[in-house]
Amino acid sequence: MENEKKVEKMPLFSFAKINKYFIFPFLCPICCMLANYFIRLILRTDNIENKEFLISITVCASYIGGGLLYFISYIRTKTEEARKEKNEEAFKQKERSPSSITYIFNDGQKTISYKIYGIIFIMSMIAALFEINLYFYVNNIFEQRLFMLFSIALFSRIILKNTIFKHQILSLFISFIGLILLSIPVIFVFEASDILPNIFSFFISISYGLFFVLIKYLTHHYYISPYLLLLYIGFLSIIMLFIGYIIYSLVALNNLSFISESFDFSKIDSSLKIFFYFLGTFIFGSLLQTFTVLVIYYFSPTLLMVTDIISPMLLWIVQAIEDRPKISTIVIKSLGYFVVLFCSLIYNEIIIFNFCDLNTNTKKYLEKRQNEESSLLRKTENDINSKELNQSQSDNESVESDNEDE
Repeated sequence: MENEKKVEKMPLFSFAKINKYFIFPFLCPICCMLANYFIRLILRTDNIENKEFLISITVCASYIGGGLLYFISYIRTKTEEARKEKNEEAFKQKERSPSSITYIFNDGQKTISYKIYGIIFIMSMIAALFEINLYFYVNNIFEQRLFMLFSIALFSRIILKNTIFKHQILSLFISFIGLILLSIPVIFVFEASDILPNIFSFFISISYGLFFVLIKYLTHHYYISPYLLLLYIGFLSIIMLFIGYIIYSLVALNNLSFISESFDFSKIDSSLKIFFYFLGTFIFGSLLQTFTVLVIYYFSPTLLMVTDIISPMLLWIVQAIEDRPKISTIVIKSLGYFVVLFCSLIYNEIIIFNFCDLNTNTKKYLEKRQNEESSLLRKTENDINSKELNQSQSDNESVESDNEDE
């Protein structure tokens, strides 16, 4: 009888174990939603002059809020280095002599060049320009993540030389379909006055995709601390905003009343409500910037953007409860957000497709093949060792038999 080989049947779908660090990509959209919710409350408040300017400054200041962790990281690193040097000092003293040569080694951080400062300047300009979106709050704007998602994939391929695997391409393709569904309600209410804001939104979204990719580029190719990068961007973007608004105030208004009115808090209601709106924007904005650079640093910009679709979904749920839109809008947007969320699970390899070789380059099956190859290698080594041992025993027995015959 011939032995029939049993073919292992795999289900169409399988699920991977969720790494504990995957919580960070899902914390980003929550913080983003909360920060945007407080911004929405500020924009709906009537007794604040030039609220867009104040929100822009607050959001850019949140970069500094996230970057303050750099000093904690710096102090901890210096403390550990001092402790290590103290333990090694005694050993160094024994080998030190007047004729010895001291070598200074690079500690892993490259000198910041003018090229890097130029890149940080461009990133700060993008961060400052992104805040102009606040002036389009009343317009019908297509989902910006539609443009960011594909610009990140493009710039990651060009700048970071990243390879996009089959399951990731499928995820991006299905995400595109979901984002198209999210755009349908906007198309039905689109007006001529919405054309210019959407053109600007398109270009700034493409630029913001470049912004995320450059974070990965600077932190991994030039070893710049993610927190230090946030500090640079925060300070520079605030300076750019002030310069831009001062020029606008002088050119359009022929005075600086725009700036002075923005900081005239005597017109604001005496309650602490508005203060907490700005405080909430700053706190959740700082958390968002921190989690964003960490996700980009440890994972990828594309992962951040695919996961970040949860943010507008949560904010839309809050808006739907308050504004009560049409049933058709609820159905279409719910379907769109469900499709994109499902795609994020595919991209993050939480849901794995076991057909058309879509599972070939997933982490779960790469580790499985590695374990199988290691097991096969160990088995082969054991077989070889066993054969050598048997051969050695056989040779010894043959020698003993020859000696007895003699």
